[in-house]
Amino acid sequence: MTSSPMRRRLYYAFLWLIAIFFFLPVFWIILASLKTPDDILAVPPKLFFTPTLDNFREMLGQANTIPYFINSLVLSISSVLIAIVVSFLAAYALSRYKPRYTDFLMFLLLSTRMVPAAAFVVPIFQMYNAFQLRNTFGIMMLYTMFSIPFSLWILKGFIDGVSPRFDETGLVNG
Repeated sequence: MTSSPMRRRLYYAFLWLIAIFFFLPVFWIILASLKTPDDILAVPPKLFFTPTLDNFREMLGQANTIPYFINSLVLSISSVLIAIVVSFLAAYALSRYKPRYTDFLMFLLLSTRMVPAAAFVVPIFQMYNAFQLRNTFGIMMLYTMFSIPFSLWILKGFIDGVSPRFDETGLVNG
């Protein structure tokens, strides 16, 4: 299907407008981080201002900012690694060995994504209080628990697309 150059230009112009529309809030937040509090709250908004890094200095100057950042980094990286390992092993088993009701199991895993995350907030908070897991690395279990179903679904689709001959070749060639 070939289209005229004018139609293609309009199509790309439309795509650029959509991209600008979606990235404008991110750009606005970045600009706000470089403004003084008075510039941020100015009405009408100031488009031309003197950039400053005082907000970053103040944030990094607070006592616990760096440890909080490191905790967040450790939690997110370890949660992602655990979720990927568990999801990959489960996806490989479901894809290669094809146990009964695999499709139904995949539907159940995906259907957990249909429940809004806000519905889980209060029960999980109460459970974490009961088990005294608040303010611990136990939150890693929560992050992992929410990411495994989707990761498993994505990885199973990927492994289904990889020929089993690669497994056989690996067994033969070592």
